[in-house]
Amino acid sequence: MPTQLDTLPPEILFNILSFTEPTCNPTLTSYSLNAIAETNKQLNAIVEEYARSLLKQHANITPPKHSKTFTCRKRWLADICQFCKKTSKRTACFYPTLTCCDKCDRKQYPKMTMTKATQDHHLSKLDLFTPNLLHPHLPSLAVGTIKVMGGDTTLISEADVLARREYIHRLLGDKAKDPAVMRVRPATHERIIKHLNTFYDYRRRKWRQLMPPGEDQIRKGPKSMATEESRRVYADKALKREWAAARQGGMSKHTAIELE
Repeated sequence: MPTQLDTLPPEILFNILSFTEPTCNPTLTSYSLNAIAETNKQLNAIVEEYARSLLKQHANITPPKHSKTFTCRKRWLADICQFCKKTSKRTACFYPTLTCCDKCDRKQYPKMTMTKATQDHHLSKLDLFTPNLLHPHLPSLAVGTIKVMGGDTTLISEADVLARREYIHRLLGDKAKDPAVMRVRPATHERIIKHLNTFYDYRRRKWRQLMPPGEDQIRKGPKSMATEESRRVYADKALKREWAAARQGGMSKHTAIELE
């Protein structure tokens, strides 16, 4: 209850609120401090005083009291890098609710491009952007986009990519040690994606359907692309081959059942 919170010493109250800081759980879609402050006037005052102390301690800012335009909570959450405490309005690439300058973003959350993940680690889009039909039970990786020369570049958490590579290697067993097998794997998966008539929407971070291919695309493409049924048959067979390769490579019986 607010009355009980109000009786606690400030240092204990502030220690409790410290667990709501964005760096504690950057995957949250909204700030916990905002939710607490919006509960009632008493908790709002407590949160304001907490944010005021942080601004003084970390950013050398002495906020005005009783201002109708200045909010300590907003200044702390939206205008200060949560790592180096310097002024910044930029948010982290992977976590849009976390204010983070470019330097700290690169240091705290190492990244790699999708191209590098494919070329260096032989991971396909189906391996990286999960869940999907090939890996229906795998969680999504930390993915974001940045503007480079006017276009969007997709970045993926380096730690997530390396962990996903180890997972894929465990599934494939000895096959993962064969460079020839691993090099052709992304291209094989691209053909599956094409026959499924889907694409990964990097902004919305989910797989989406494309419009059916036009007559010109069908005429120039392989016979398997000719009709909706032929595309489905090709994709089904290709997916089953991938699952079979994983089972032969060392996938557990439980995982194999999940995939099917």
